[in-house]
Amino acid sequence: MLRKPVEAAPDRIRGLLLAGRNRHDCGDRSVIEDLGFRVGMWNGSSSRDSVGLSVGCGAYSSVKGLGNALVMNLPSPDGEVGRTYFAGPLAHRLEAPLDGYHTKQLRGGLLVILGEDPTAVSADDVLGLREALGDVVRR
Repeated sequence: MLRKPVEAAPDRIRGLLLAGRNRHDCGDRSVIEDLGFRVGMWNGSSSRDSVGLSVGCGAYSSVKGLGNALVMNLPSPDGEVGRTYFAGPLAHRLEAPLDGYHTKQLRGGLLVILGEDPTAVSADDVLGLREALGDVVRR
């Protein structure tokens, strides 16, 4: 069971990002604006079923090595959670390229990638991909 479930509502995510702002260690603990926002989430599961998301965004520091990033750690395909990926017979249904999407074969499954630039993906693009996948995502 998750200790702190995250509600995927814009206000909740905004609150997490605001709480993750970097602050000065001394004095008034004011926000360091050019370091942006940071948030990390983890499902609390064992190593095989562990899923994590780390986001650093809004940084505009001129310090080399500081920037924006999104890191998503996916579960092992051998674990309980990982078995929900497109694998086996479901992966074969997606071998033909879908318009605007491409796929990458992974060990024991298939990764479907929508666009080359994650910042340019619209909600309509995501819904279109979901529709194209049909019953594969509705299992």
